[in-house]
Amino acid sequence: MNTKIIDTLGTQAVPKIVVNEEGETYISWYNQPDSLSYFELYLQHLNADGMKLWYDEGLLINDHPTWTWVTDYDLIIDSEDHAIVVMQDARNGYSDVFAYRISPEGTFTWGPDGIALTNDNDFKPSPSAVVTTDENIVVMWGVGPSDTTKFSYISLQKLSKDGQTLWDVNTIISTDSMHCLMPGMIATEDNGVIVMWITTVSTDTSEVGNWPYMYPLTQKIDGDGNQVWPEHLVLDTAKNMPLSFFAPAMESDGNGGFFAGWMAFPEGPFYNTYLQYVTSEGIPQWTPDGMNVSDSVQYKHSNPSLTYFPEHDELFVFWNVLNEYEGFEAVYGQKYSIDGQNQWTTGGRRFVGWVSAYDTLLGTSGIRKTTEDDLTLFYAYEFITLAGTDTIISTDYLARRIDRDGNSVWEGSDLVFTNAKSAKGELNVSRMVNDQYIATWEDNREDPENYYQAGIYAQNITKYGNLGPTAVNDPMHDSNLIIGTYPNPVDHTLTITYRSDRNGAMELSLYDITGNLIKHHVLPCQYAGDCTYTLDISELQAGVYIVQLQHNGMTGYHKIVKW
Repeated sequence: MNTKIIDTLGTQAVPKIVVNEEGETYISWYNQPDSLSYFELYLQHLNADGMKLWYDEGLLINDHPTWTWVTDYDLIIDSEDHAIVVMQDARNGYSDVFAYRISPEGTFTWGPDGIALTNDNDFKPSPSAVVTTDENIVVMWGVGPSDTTKFSYISLQKLSKDGQTLWDVNTIISTDSMHCLMPGMIATEDNGVIVMWITTVSTDTSEVGNWPYMYPLTQKIDGDGNQVWPEHLVLDTAKNMPLSFFAPAMESDGNGGFFAGWMAFPEGPFYNTYLQYVTSEGIPQWTPDGMNVSDSVQYKHSNPSLTYFPEHDELFVFWNVLNEYEGFEAVYGQKYSIDGQNQWTTGGRRFVGWVSAYDTLLGTSGIRKTTEDDLTLFYAYEFITLAGTDTIISTDYLARRIDRDGNSVWEGSDLVFTNAKSAKGELNVSRMVNDQYIATWEDNREDPENYYQAGIYAQNITKYGNLGPTAVNDPMHDSNLIIGTYPNPVDHTLTITYRSDRNGAMELSLYDITGNLIKHHVLPCQYAGDCTYTLDISELQAGVYIVQLQHNGMTGYHKIVKW
């Protein structure tokens, strides 16, 4: 059912998403039509109800040549609700970094070709950007020198909203004897940023998985581009790191410091996930060389996702676990106090799985803070399904809302927000705005037998565990009449929960998407408090329907999807 952002001939890939405080959304993606050997970049703007505000095919941002493959790029939103896109292309014959700023009306405020941040023949993959607390933009990129006798390094520059460079020269992060690779970045509360990266003495790809002296490091950069800590802080020197799996997990503590997560091999073939808390002054607070999430030496613990609750001084971490010998996978989580003490079962609590790794891939797609007292876990199942006489790869994306004690908030099973028989990837989920998340991903549902013929789809997930548009002032969230439905999407039997603060007649009506009345019932529960009603909709055709409740002059609505 989901919202189709774009799905045309060719490949659409690597979607990104940002949302403003009113619930309006920007979604970007790479596009490679069959007629091109390289990738263009497009952007779409949607209102709070998921309606497209620009051309149906999106706004073309960059059609300059890239390589036949792509590196990552970044999409952020600034304080004036303009989209900022940073990427590299080969318009000058080699890899350079460019930044674009696009208004909500689709105007290129930094010019149609953006701002050039580099102009040389070095390789500069995967630029990224953040908005700083002084409402400017810091852009970061890695640099692989064309002179292969030199070491790779990291470069940063700060831009104003009118496109002026604010640092006289780029800030460089480097070492005299090691490569600096794969940087991540978060904004701090004092107009600067914190950068985390890995170092290694070798880039010989024949040694992948066993590169020597591969460490995670970090440095803080102030609002003027100066390095704050006297030396780069080495987070771990005791273990080797799996480069092919490395992606730094970073979470601000709201006070100039941050929490870090990474993967490493303590010994043998089983990697673990490690954590560290670093203060604004660059002082590690937890176990030297990182605190592991589990003492197990027979499982692989990977892909940490972090979220911090400053109201309670608690850090939540979720990650993947693989029992390689028995062939099972699971998703685990743990809650830590600010001093690094685990608050749940030692080694973490299992939230999803175990599932057989021989026919199903289970992956954590991340966690997002929902309220001050709970979060939502997003994860994926990938498996083989039959399509006639053929087998195809299918992916389901699911969500579960979890409170601070580790309990599920939504009743019933986890919410499946897409289960088309198609391969999916690159799930990207926005922050919570107006009581909903918005997710976007790659999806080959138009041609499931062609793995690379993918489009871009999106879906919103409300904090109540439902799917469908939630407007800014949606009446279904009236404080005196609260409605919930599950499961949603639904196949046969829909359970409707409702709460009122007064006694009185409660009437339920079900409409199709065109406004035709399908069912009408006077509900038996007509007193104040929580009530539940079960509705059989097995005879209805697949589609979108509206549940309406009327009570004491109040009206509430809920959108449901019938499979």
